[in-house]
Amino acid sequence: SHAKSAGSIVAAGDLLAKLELADPSKVQKIEPFEGSFSPFGKIESEPEPAEEDLGALLEGYEVGSRGPQLVEGMFEAFTGREVAATSVKVLLEKYLANERPFAASIKAKQPYDKLLRELITEGKDSLDKVIMTIVAHNKLSERHEAIMAALREMVAAEGSGMSCMYVPDMQENDMDQGVHSKIQEMAQMPTEASKAGDYGNVRYLAQQLLDVVPSESYEERLRSFKGEIEGSGEGPKAEESEAAELGCVTDGGLDLELMVELLSDDNTKTQDLALRTYLRWLSMPSLLSGLDLFKHEDICTAAWIQHYPVPQAEMHERRGCLMVVPDLTRLDGSICEETLGPMIKARTSAAGPMVAEAGAAKSDVLLNLLHVVVGRDAFPGMQDRTRFYNSNEQLNNILRQCTETFAHKAELLRAAGVGEICVVLPQPPRHPRFAMFIISAESEEWSENKLGRDMWPSFVNLLELNRLKMAYGLERIHKEVRPTSHIYLGTQPSLGSHKAPPPELFMRGLYYSNIDKSNFGDCLSDCLLVAMEEVEHAMLDPLVAKHGHTVTSRIYLHFMRSLAMEPDEIMQCFKQTVNAFVGQHGSEMLKLCTDEIEVKVRRSFGESVETLRLSSSSLGGGYMKMSMLREFPDPVTGHPTRWENFTPDLGQAQAGTVRSALLSQVQAKRVAARRAGSMYAYDLCGLLKIALSVKWSALTSDGSASPVPSYGYLGAGNRRSPSPGRRSAGAKGVSPRADGREGGSRMGRSSTDIAGMDVKVPDELLHSVELVMDWDRTELVETVRGEGFNDIGMLAWRVTLKTPEYPEGRDFILIANDVTFQAGSFGVREDQFFQKASELARRRGLPRIYVSCNSGARVGLVEELKSVYKVKWIDAADPGKGFEYLYMSKEDYEKLPADTVEAHVVKDGGEDRYVIDSIIGLTQKSTLGGIGVENLQGSAMIAGETSRAYQETFTLSYITGRSVGIGAYLNRLGQRNIQMVSSPIILTGYNALNKLLGKNVYSSQDQLGGPQIMVPNGVTHQVVRDDQEGMSAILDWLSFVPKDVHSLPPMYPPSWCTDPWDRDVEFKPPKQPYDPRDFLRGTITTDGMRLRGFFDAGSFIEYLEGWGRTVVVGRARLGGIPMGVIAVETRSVERFVPADPANSESCEVVEPQAGQVWFPDSAFKTAQA
Repeated sequence: SHAKSAGSIVAAGDLLAKLELADPSKVQKIEPFEGSFSPFGKIESEPEPAEEDLGALLEGYEVGSRGPQLVEGMFEAFTGREVAATSVKVLLEKYLANERPFAASIKAKQPYDKLLRELITEGKDSLDKVIMTIVAHNKLSERHEAIMAALREMVAAEGSGMSCMYVPDMQENDMDQGVHSKIQEMAQMPTEASKAGDYGNVRYLAQQLLDVVPSESYEERLRSFKGEIEGSGEGPKAEESEAAELGCVTDGGLDLELMVELLSDDNTKTQDLALRTYLRWLSMPSLLSGLDLFKHEDICTAAWIQHYPVPQAEMHERRGCLMVVPDLTRLDGSICEETLGPMIKARTSAAGPMVAEAGAAKSDVLLNLLHVVVGRDAFPGMQDRTRFYNSNEQLNNILRQCTETFAHKAELLRAAGVGEICVVLPQPPRHPRFAMFIISAESEEWSENKLGRDMWPSFVNLLELNRLKMAYGLERIHKEVRPTSHIYLGTQPSLGSHKAPPPELFMRGLYYSNIDKSNFGDCLSDCLLVAMEEVEHAMLDPLVAKHGHTVTSRIYLHFMRSLAMEPDEIMQCFKQTVNAFVGQHGSEMLKLCTDEIEVKVRRSFGESVETLRLSSSSLGGGYMKMSMLREFPDPVTGHPTRWENFTPDLGQAQAGTVRSALLSQVQAKRVAARRAGSMYAYDLCGLLKIALSVKWSALTSDGSASPVPSYGYLGAGNRRSPSPGRRSAGAKGVSPRADGREGGSRMGRSSTDIAGMDVKVPDELLHSVELVMDWDRTELVETVRGEGFNDIGMLAWRVTLKTPEYPEGRDFILIANDVTFQAGSFGVREDQFFQKASELARRRGLPRIYVSCNSGARVGLVEELKSVYKVKWIDAADPGKGFEYLYMSKEDYEKLPADTVEAHVVKDGGEDRYVIDSIIGLTQKSTLGGIGVENLQGSAMIAGETSRAYQETFTLSYITGRSVGIGAYLNRLGQRNIQMVSSPIILTGYNALNKLLGKNVYSSQDQLGGPQIMVPNGVTHQVVRDDQEGMSAILDWLSFVPKDVHSLPPMYPPSWCTDPWDRDVEFKPPKQPYDPRDFLRGTITTDGMRLRGFFDAGSFIEYLEGWGRTVVVGRARLGGIPMGVIAVETRSVERFVPADPANSESCEVVEPQAGQVWFPDSAFKTAQA
C-alpha cells in the first residue's frame, strides 16, 4: 500500500509505501553464520572484457574502473575492422538512447521537472526502465568521460589522414551510416548547460571528428591534389596577377599540407607548378614579379619580388627566397651566396629598385624573406603520427639547431637583407610544423617568434596578431593547425584602480576564394556562420571555460581577394548581411557574448586598390553599431598604420583593439548583466533594431506581409557548417546557399516588388532618444549622451520604429532597469523616474514597454556607521547570549553630521559611550534615494501608476534575468507579460523562504516564479528563449496595436497581402473533436497538402497557451486587418496543478477538463482576451 501518491512532496526518511506479504511464513530469515571457513586458496577469475564493463558503465552501473581505461582496453582488443565498427556502434547507441530525451528537453528549453513527469507518464508500464534511465543520467560526468575518450581515439586516428581501423564506415564513400550516423547525432546535441545536462564537450569532439574525416586516404588525396596542380600548368603564371583563383587550395580544408609535400616532388614540372602556386598563395594579397626558379646542387630554389597593392607612387618591393632542402643536415650548407645571390646582388647594386637599398643607406632595415622547406619528412624517426603534437620533442631539438645555424650565417643573411625566416617541417600525413625566426633590432640575434609557431608564414601579418599582442596577452586556443582560422584568448592588465577587463576570445579568419558583387553577401554570411561555430567550440576549451560567463568574443574576417564595388554598395551589403545574420542567429550571439564583427576587404577601382574595414560592434556604445573605416597600410609590409572615417558620421576612427578605460567599464557592465541572465540595458534598442531589420527582410524576400514570429528554434546552432571553401559550386567563388538557392546575394537590395507594388525599406529603421531626469524641475528631458553615464538604476527612451505596419514611423516609451546599477533595485529616485516615464506614455497615449530585470525595492544600510559602531555584549566570551546595546565612542559620534543618529550618553568604565537609540542617516551619501521605508512608499506610487497606465494606454512587460518584489508586481499590474524561460518572477528569493520555513524546501527561483509556474497561473502570456526572441516578440505584439490611443489599428495595404481575404477556408472542421488552431492558422495533411485556415497565412500568434486551456486566444490578421481571436477548444484537456514544496501534505493534481466548457480559469481568460 502506498503512503504517498504520485507527485507528492517527499523528503529523506519519508515512508513511501508498505510491502504486505501474502504469506510471511515463506520468507527465509537471515541468520548469522557461526561455523568456520576452510581455506580455498587463491581463486583465479577471468576479468570481464573491457567492452562489457564499458557497456555496463554507460548503462549507469558501477564497474570499478574509469571510462578512459576501459576505452583504451577495448580498442586494444579489437581484432578486425568489422568487429570494431559493430562494437563502437553499439556503445554509442547505448549512450544516445539514454540521453535523447534529456537533450531534446534542453533544445526545447523545457523545465527539468516537467521532463521527469513526461518520462514517468510515457513509461508508466515499465517504470523500472525509467528509473534506470534516470540513474544512468545522474552519472553523466562519468559516462561522458568514456564517450569522450572513445571520440578522442577516433579523432586521433582520423585526423592523421590514415585509415582508421576502429571506424571503417567513417569513410564517406563506403559508409554504412552506422557509426557515422551516431557521430552526426552527437554533433547536433545542445550546447547549453542546464539542469538536464551539459553535452557541450561531447558535441564539440563529435563535430571535430566529422571535420577531420577525409573522404579519401592520404595517398588518394595526395594523388588527386597532384593531378589538380599538374592540370593548372596551362593557366596564368604566378607573376601575372592575383585574379586566378587557387582552385587546388580550399579555405579551411585539409589540402594545404599536401602542397608542401609537392614542393619536394621528383617530377620537376610538378615541383615547379607547386612552387608557383605555393608562392602566389603565400604572398597574397601582395603581387609577385620576377619569379626565378633554379637549382644549386640538388637544392631547389625560388627567388621573387613582391609588392603590396598600393598606389604606384608609394609602392616598395621586398625580395624573397625559398629553398627546399632534402634534410636538416643540409640546412647550413644551403644558406650560401649561390642561393641568396639574387637578394645580395639587388641589395648591393646601386641601380636596384629595392626599398632595401634605401633602407640600408638610412637605417639598414632588414625586410627580405627566407623560407626553408625541409624535404618530404622532417621527422623520419617518428613512428607514432596519430597526433599532431607527437613531434614536439624532436621539434625543440630542430629549433635549437636552426637558431645555431642562423647565428652562424648571420653576416650572410644580413648581406641579403633577410629579416624574417620561416622553417617548414613536413610530418606526413599530418599538417607540417612551422617556426618563424626574426632578428632582434637591439641584439642583432636570431630567435623564434613564438607567435608564428605552427602557423602558415603569412598569417601572423594577415591576422594582425602583432597589433593584437600590443594590447593583449594572447593564448592560442585551438593549437592544432587550422589553416585559415585561429582563435586566441586575450587578457588585459587592470586599468589603475579598476579591475582587469573581462577576458576576450578573438576569432581571426581568412577567406581566399573569389568574391564579387553577386556573392559577397552570401560568402560573408557563410564565413560568419563558420566563425560562430569556431567560437562555440573554443568556449568549451578548459582554458576558456575556467573564466565562466565573463568571456566575450570578437570575430575578425579578412577577405584576401579584391572586390570591385562602390564603397556605399559594400557598406549596404555588409549592413544587410550582418543584420540578417544577427537576427537569425541572435540567440547564439547572445549566448557566445559576441560583441564585434570586423571585416577587412580590399576594393579595386581602375588600377588602384584601397583597404576598407567594416565593423558591427557593441564596444563603442550601442548594440552592434555599424561603421566603415578607410585603412592606410604600410607600403612595404601591408600592416595597418592608421584609419580614418570613410564618411564623417560613421563610427570611430580607431580599429577594434584600442579601447579607453571608459569603454572597458561599459564592457564590464555588459558582462555583469549577462551574468545576471539578462542583457545590458543600453543594448535594448540595438536588439530591437536587429529584430525589426529581420521583419523587413522577411517582407521583402518572400512577399509575406504577415508578421511571422521569429522566435521559433532555427536549428542553425545544432548543425556543423563546412568551411566556405569546402562548398563546391558551378561558378568559382559562389557557394550554394543553405536553403538550396543559387549564389547571388539579395542583401544589397533595399526594395522589392510585392504583388506588383514596390516596397521600399526605410533608411533608418529605429531612432531612439534617451530620457534623462532634470532633478531640479523633476521632469524628463530628451538627451544625447554616452552609455554608462546613468547615476540611477532606471533608464528610459522615446523610440521611433519604422515598421511594416507604420513605415512612416511610430513612437513608444521604453523603460528598463539597469541591473548593473545596485542590482537594478528600486530606490526613491528610480521610483520617481519610472513614474515620470510611465506618465509621459499615458499623457501622449503611446505604448509603454517595460523591460524588467531587477532585485525589488532597495533595502540598504547607513554604510558610514559600519566601521564606527561597537557592541556591548552580555558575555563577551559568549556572544550567543546577546548584547545590551550598540554604541559609539565620543570621537566617532562627533565626526558624524547632524541627523545621522540619535544617541544618549552612558558611563562605562570611565568612558563616555553614545548608545544608539535610532539611526536616521539623513545626510549620508549611502542613504541618498532612501534605504527602506521611503523606497516602499515609492513602490506604492509606481504600482498605482502602472494600474493607471494599463487603463489608459497599451502596456507590455518583458521579463529578463529576474524580477523581484515590486518588479514582479509591476509586471502583473501591467497585465501583458512576455517571460524569458530562465527569468523568474518572484516576490522574494528561495533562500529567504527556506530560512523562514526553517528547512530547505525550495531549491531554485524557478520553483517560485519560473514559466512552469507563471504560465499555468495566467500571469505570463508568452515564453521566449532569449533576449533576441524577446525583442522580436515585442515587435510582433506591437504590430497588432495602434500607434497611439487615438488611432485605429494598423492595416496592410491590400496589395501587400498575398493571402486574399475572399479566398476559401480550406480546412473543414470534422465532426469529432479537433485542434481549433488548425482552423485558425491552417494545417498540413498527412500527405503533405497545405490547407489554409481562416486567418492570413502565418499571422496567428497564440497567447496564454498554458492557462485556461479550454479556450484558445491570440492575435491574427484577416485581409491585413488585425484581429483578436477567441476560439473554443473542442477536445478534452488536463489542468495541471503542481505540488507545493512548502506543504508536505500536498501532491500534484491533474484535473481533466471537458472541451467546449468554460471553467473559472478559461472564463477569466476569455474576459482578459
